[in-house]
Amino acid sequence: DDYDDTQLAVAPDRVYGRIPVEWGFDPVRVRYWHYRAAVNRGAMLVESGRAQEAVEELEFLRRTQPNHPDERYLLIDLAAARSAMDEPEVALKILEEILAKTPGAADAHYLYAIILVRQGRLEEAGKRFEETMRSLCYRGGYTATAGDGAGALGNRIAAAVIAAGRTDGANEAEH
Repeated sequence: DDYDDTQLAVAPDRVYGRIPVEWGFDPVRVRYWHYRAAVNRGAMLVESGRAQEAVEELEFLRRTQPNHPDERYLLIDLAAARSAMDEPEVALKILEEILAKTPGAADAHYLYAIILVRQGRLEEAGKRFEETMRSLCYRGGYTATAGDGAGALGNRIAAAVIAAGRTDGANEAEH
């Protein structure tokens, strides 16, 4: 067996996994694995509606292992948990902390925009979404649908999805 059954952890892909035996008890690798497992557990708690529990666990991890190389992922999940607890301003401050260190963090820009939309701050959300697209190297004003390029293909797909959404019975025009 290639795994040590005594060290079960949640794998980065959010399914149960085991630490490979060849890692042995290398403290750096095992510490990294357990950190990622704890962060992913926090994300699962948020997704299952247990945001308060997620905040407690993620804050504990943040206090006990400051400046971890993967701290950004912990902070993203912590911001999502704070937002789920109707604490959007706290969530936005956490995201600003991430963006101060990593300005191109698309996941942080995206979550920031979502929180702004939930607050009805649509103009700010639009600007944040444009920043997200720029951080991913997309041209915001590119609207061409003709041609074989990836942008044109994406625009044709988006147009088809929008058109289908107009007749799917969701009544977007009334909301």
